[in-house]
Amino acid sequence: MINGDHPKMVVPTLKGLDFIYLNELTYCEADGNYSILYFKNKSKKVITYSLTKIEKHLRRQSFCRIHRKYLINLRWIKQYVRGRGGYVVLENGIHLNVSVRRKEQFLKCIGWTELN
Repeated sequence: MINGDHPKMVVPTLKGLDFIYLNELTYCEADGNYSILYFKNKSKKVITYSLTKIEKHLRRQSFCRIHRKYLINLRWIKQYVRGRGGYVVLENGIHLNVSVRRKEQFLKCIGWTELN
């Protein structure tokens, strides 16, 4: 992790190391031992880190694991829709499911305790 006015993270790709701005990262998706990073400009990048490893690096940032497949940047949430687990809508219109198992933790991440 590289801090500063705009925190960056160094991530391993198939070609080498890339530096990404965390505020540009909207969410991450698990893909086996790899992860797919999605950015606000709608680009994506495959990296050679598991989602669990990314989550450990971003624990102190504004990111929250909402599903075994998804780690989201809380800055990009537009809406949470209730349901058994419910789902989030990101600013770019993407819908991502919140697992039943992770719902309570997600609600804590966003500072909400009244939705049970």
